[in-house]
Amino acid sequence: MRLNGWSKAWRPIFDEIEKLSGFHGDERLKEMSEKFWQENAYAEGEPDRVVLCVSLKAENNGSILWHKTYVMDAYGDNESTAMARLVSYPVSYAIDAILSDKMTAGVSAATDDIDLIEEWLKKISNLAQYCDIIDHIK
Repeated sequence: MRLNGWSKAWRPIFDEIEKLSGFHGDERLKEMSEKFWQENAYAEGEPDRVVLCVSLKAENNGSILWHKTYVMDAYGDNESTAMARLVSYPVSYAIDAILSDKMTAGVSAATDDIDLIEEWLKKISNLAQYCDIIDHIK
């Protein structure tokens, strides 16, 4: 989980990786990778899980104009991991949008096309066991 402070907790590892180079660096990366897999791998048959809760609020002069919370809980099953579903399918939606000229190719933060966003959120809601958008203004 990426709670507040997660990047600070991983900073020593990031710092070490940034300093690595050459053959000894490659060996150290391999050693670190093997250690991470050993310490953090899922057990046989253990499902992965993705939990997301994001609350966004827009205010103007102290008045709330827009306030929604997006909540999702997805876990792996016999067909796929939650991470595979929640990464691969949205990428395929973007590729589809590019091929059908609904979006231009290239690197961007995200589409601002409200119709595409709503379409994708509806599709993504079917990829998780629980997905909800809470409108705090209604």
